[in-house]
Amino acid sequence: MFNFTREYLVQENKLGNPFIFEKNKLINPIIFEKNMHLNKYAKLSLEFDNDAKRRSQDEAISIHIITTKLATNLNIIFESQICGFHGKPDYIIRLGKKLYIMVSTTRAIHKRGKFDYEEAYRLMLKKINGLSICSQNLECLVSDVVSNDFNIRPILHILAPNLDNALLCIKACKKIINLNALFNIKIVITILKDLKYIS
Repeated sequence: MFNFTREYLVQENKLGNPFIFEKNKLINPIIFEKNMHLNKYAKLSLEFDNDAKRRSQDEAISIHIITTKLATNLNIIFESQICGFHGKPDYIIRLGKKLYIMVSTTRAIHKRGKFDYEEAYRLMLKKINGLSICSQNLECLVSDVVSNDFNIRPILHILAPNLDNALLCIKACKKIINLNALFNIKIVITILKDLKYIS
């Protein structure tokens, strides 16, 4: 388990493993509920409803982690600001003139039962397919002309309550990515042991 770097987020996937883990110490769920110690982008995200008509703490956690790693001024488009599109990402970050990072966030948990391989596969397939479609249609999501020389980095950010759930997601993602040759999608898995207590 190791922390991912800014370079991992902005550079192209190298051949090999597109997965990266971290056990995040940036987020203390008790403090998080009071919105303390979140960076400005994460706090701002909690001012907007997402497409489910609620303020998403999962998205705020992801935004805090990803933008903290990027460690620079950036432009961020939240889900409610993204043009209508089925399966759109949770947020899109623009860095500089020609780099877009689009992030889809999910929890590796089952709300009504045990989180098993079948549930992991169903969830990962939905998220990876959505990211793949969005990365090919970025112009439909943002108010920008996206030419061939733009760099697009699709990232699936999985928040997992434990290593077992994270490993189920990896197994599912590997199968989906290999079957569909979707090697441009990066997978970041953050293990937050108190995730189930964050509503």
